[in-house]
Amino acid sequence: MGFDVNDYGSTSEEYLFNASAWEHIPVIVVDPSEEQMLYFNIRDSYLLNGAASTTVGVKKQAYFNEELIWQEDIGKGGDGWEYVAVDLDQTFIKNSIKTDGSPNILSFSIFVEAGLYDYDFRGLNVWIDDIYMKKFGSATGDNLIKDGSIEISRPEDLGTTNQLDRNWFEKYTLASPAGGAGDVSIAISDRKSGTHSLALTIPSSGSYGIVAAEVISVGTQINFTDLLSCYDYWTPEYHESLPNGGFSKVGFEPFLFPVTMTTYTKVWQGIIVEDGGILNINGFIATTGLRNCKISDAVAAIYCPGNSSGTDVPTLTLIAVDFSNNLISIEAENVDLGIADIVGCNFNATSGMLTKIPHEGVYPQNHIKLENVSEFLIGTGTSINLLNEFSGVQMGVLLTKVVFSEWLSI
Repeated sequence: MGFDVNDYGSTSEEYLFNASAWEHIPVIVVDPSEEQMLYFNIRDSYLLNGAASTTVGVKKQAYFNEELIWQEDIGKGGDGWEYVAVDLDQTFIKNSIKTDGSPNILSFSIFVEAGLYDYDFRGLNVWIDDIYMKKFGSATGDNLIKDGSIEISRPEDLGTTNQLDRNWFEKYTLASPAGGAGDVSIAISDRKSGTHSLALTIPSSGSYGIVAAEVISVGTQINFTDLLSCYDYWTPEYHESLPNGGFSKVGFEPFLFPVTMTTYTKVWQGIIVEDGGILNINGFIATTGLRNCKISDAVAAIYCPGNSSGTDVPTLTLIAVDFSNNLISIEAENVDLGIADIVGCNFNATSGMLTKIPHEGVYPQNHIKLENVSEFLIGTGTSINLLNEFSGVQMGVLLTKVVFSEWLSI
């Protein structure tokens, strides 16, 4: 929803009072509890003039990468602005996320069926405005869309198909229909709020082509990590005990199970590795030399509870993992950790006090907490040349009844 305040005085002069210090920037307000949703307003120039809805064969569309996530024929939806909500918490959408460094793009387009002529419709304008996608878990409701209000960008700021760093860019423009090339613009001709909107235009044409096609499109690049929750980094759906065959979706070494992941509200419980479970996280990418896997805001990021049988042991392989702002990073009790490889990890508390309830304002306790544990090994020799680092908690390592532990080049 966009807010502008306009006050008209008794004289012919018009007085405008805007909702912010910037010119006509609307305020977008949504339910802060809702996550992984896309909202936008959209309108087209095809007029029903009170007639019943019909099917023209021309569609307004929204895409996430190559996946069609919403569409509507211009003969439906009425003559005014439409408010659209799209649930992004769907498997086919999340499976389309690119984790290899390729851009993830949200786009809006016009699609034309084959065989349409100027007596079907005479060109078309589509306007999109007030686009909102909440950053997951943001207490202030920050917008993942770089310029969702379309008020930061000016017409000259629109990028070409090769300028993906711009707030908005032409994703696709077709030099046909025969009536002339289509046009993507940041426009003032119509808008839901503020002074600008995105506009897609295709001209009138005798024939609109022989092949059904997406003829024009505008896009923006999305930082997918701000869209996902903790659980989205695992492919299997959540169960009390995750099945074999699960894997990480963020490009690190696969997870091998049984591993249990517990539910969370404001903070999450962490990853529970049962006896016999195998947890393998390798966040090292040789070309960067960085720790490319992060586990944060957990009660215990990794917890090995042990069990009464004592017949199996958990296996931990943690290479180049960034443990940040957890109450406890690695906790184990009543267990044999003889199969563990903890190398090149950074244990830190960058925010000082924890910031997530119910532990808001609490100082992090321990990076490693072991009780009644045998054969714990940390800092084995590898070729990645990264040492384990500890900083910013009450007590970095707390050991109680630990035997046969070995710490090498930590």
